[in-house]
Amino acid sequence: LLRRDCARVTEQSAPAPIPLPRPTSKRSLRNVKFVRQLQAPGIAIWQRAITTGDAIFLAGWQQDHIVVARVDWQGEHTPDLRRWNVPTAEGAPLIMEGNRGDDHRVLVHCVSRMTLTPRRFSAMDGSERESFAGAIDGVTDGLLAAAFSPHGVTWLLEDSIDGPTLRALDRHGNLWTTTSLAEREFDPWQVRMHARSDSVFIAASNFLQLCNANGKWDSPVDLESPIFSLAGAAQHARFRIAVGLRQGAAIWWDSITRDSLTILSSDLEQTVVEFNLAGHLIVAGPMSAEIFATGEGRAELIGKCSGWRARPIAVLRSAAAHEFAIVTADGKILIYRVD
Repeated sequence: LLRRDCARVTEQSAPAPIPLPRPTSKRSLRNVKFVRQLQAPGIAIWQRAITTGDAIFLAGWQQDHIVVARVDWQGEHTPDLRRWNVPTAEGAPLIMEGNRGDDHRVLVHCVSRMTLTPRRFSAMDGSERESFAGAIDGVTDGLLAAAFSPHGVTWLLEDSIDGPTLRALDRHGNLWTTTSLAEREFDPWQVRMHARSDSVFIAASNFLQLCNANGKWDSPVDLESPIFSLAGAAQHARFRIAVGLRQGAAIWWDSITRDSLTILSSDLEQTVVEFNLAGHLIVAGPMSAEIFATGEGRAELIGKCSGWRARPIAVLRSAAAHEFAIVTADGKILIYRVD
């Protein structure tokens, strides 16, 4: 599976840019201030980064070891690192997901390999609360993507004997619903999921689709570009979904239809996206990022930032409303604030 998928990614040709207009700003750009820089411990090729509670977790490879680093947002605690020896799998795609408000468990999985025994991280704040990274209950070796709902639902997209299957587990680990996706093919390098309320969005290859808790699917929206990242606005904010594309990004308000699609930042390539708590959409490319206000049902460019050389692997939402972090493949964590 992995060798076949990697070959397909290598051989596919770049599609033409999406011929849609780019929004322009009608006001002066706001100052995007660099706040501080953090660094993940060790030397690794980092693939994934998430934030849960007060911590930032990164997952990557050190030769034939999977490594997970934990860094606190303020840089007040010494970063921690945990390792798993996974021979013959170096560089395989990794999955890492967590509940934004709870740093107790972080799912880490190597696609097409055995599940990873959980590793313990001690509490950072002097309390007895520990964190664990690795496998969680209910995960199988065929896991392709995962997402945690704010309401405690765990969504798992898995490659099974009968083809791709989407399972939902309740907060107690009990099976809630199962949906077959046998008609779809999923590339483990490009599939992403985002859970909101009791529904989940799946972005894979060049389509985005919504599934609710009853297993009902909305019609997929197909794009001319592969999707590289997926993000949703904060749970209690107005519904907004964004995806990062091979060239630029896209955003929807209120519903996922082709007619409601808006294309952003057409000059940035292979972008990663995220909304901060102020509702700004951050679209980050190889050397720079653009920030858009999205609160009025339209996107308006309000700021830009730069300062990294390595490829960005994630944009992270901070607990501070106007802040966000850019995480790069060399383990740098650059925190910015929109003034």
